[in-house]
Amino acid sequence: MSNNSLKKIAVAVTIIVALSLVLFVWQVQRTVEGPVPIAWDRDVCAHCRMHISDRRFAAQVQSNNAEVFNFDDPGCLFEHLVKQNIEAQATYFRAYQEDRWLTKTSIAFIKVDSSPMGYGPAAVKRGSAGSMPYSEANAMVLNKQHQPMHFGDKDAP
Repeated sequence: MSNNSLKKIAVAVTIIVALSLVLFVWQVQRTVEGPVPIAWDRDVCAHCRMHISDRRFAAQVQSNNAEVFNFDDPGCLFEHLVKQNIEAQATYFRAYQEDRWLTKTSIAFIKVDSSPMGYGPAAVKRGSAGSMPYSEANAMVLNKQHQPMHFGDKDAP
């Protein structure tokens, strides 16, 4: 092989390695591990646009497009996923009775009298006494078995 051929091969290999590295870095940046921190009292709910203040009800969706949506009430998350047709890669809920995040696969919900937007479900660890599964809490919200408190709505109390 001539020096010219070796130089061409070296350039081609360098380009392939560089492109592979760029793709790898892009994929790593795109894939989020765990919930993204929320700036409490500053970040707003993706659905109702209210500030996220009460940590016990916060929720987060990370979409397949690497977008992060924060919510002040699990009910806002349920409605937003349907209305905006978002495909969730990961879903997290703040534990109502603990200072930590729970994954969609490890949660259940209890009905509480007061939540930030009045939907009522609060996330607890799956298997908690009196809890309902995700599907039941989701159906409760989507079937309007709650009293939402969307300020500005004609039907708001």
